[in-house]
Amino acid sequence: MLLVTEPKTGKEYYVLLSFLAWSSRKEEEYPYRLIWMQIRSYLVPKRSCMKFWKWLRTQNFMGRWMPEGFEIYENFIGEYPWAIPYKRFFEEYPEWKEVDRYQDKNFKILPTSNTLLYEKIRDESINESLSIEVPAREFFLKADLVWDGIGSYLINNSIVFTFPSAYEPGHYSLLVEKKFMEDFLAKENLVLVWTILSEKQIVQEGTPSHFKFPVYSRIYMLNNGKILSSKGLINVD
Repeated sequence: MLLVTEPKTGKEYYVLLSFLAWSSRKEEEYPYRLIWMQIRSYLVPKRSCMKFWKWLRTQNFMGRWMPEGFEIYENFIGEYPWAIPYKRFFEEYPEWKEVDRYQDKNFKILPTSNTLLYEKIRDESINESLSIEVPAREFFLKADLVWDGIGSYLINNSIVFTFPSAYEPGHYSLLVEKKFMEDFLAKENLVLVWTILSEKQIVQEGTPSHFKFPVYSRIYMLNNGKILSSKGLINVD
């Protein structure tokens, strides 16, 4: 789930962000079952990671209270993140963020991606709203990433970050090449922490369901090339 393999090349990628959904629905039938899942990830200072880990593994992530990457509107994709509008944006809004519920207010983490958004406009130069997930600016400050003109960032003509939805239909996701990520973490003295949030639902026609649904929260951490997993936490929403 967190480490995927590109079928054609055998290259391995970590999933940095993904929005997933599975449905039992057939045509217009009701009720039907729906399971959705959000995968998000963060750069975390290694020196403080275990204290943060012990706290985070007890948390319910429903409500989107954890820091998220920025939504940035209607700037050129190819100029991210070096153009003046982006520079001004990040000067005003730093990427390293506090975790609201965490007791240490000096502790900050960094969401690994940002979203570039483009709305449909009247002159039809953009005929539908679209979004693309891009790596956090922090990666560009430490590596010579080059946009491929579609949905990936390269180093020496090799894909390092990729947004698969730019090339073919599928789940909204951002991936990073495995070796690059592990080398980056080691060099910068960081770990990568994932939060998983999922819910099972029964969807009924017209009226809200009277059922209470189970909400599943879990975390993982990539540290020194190994993935550590917490126990799943189940709450009823």
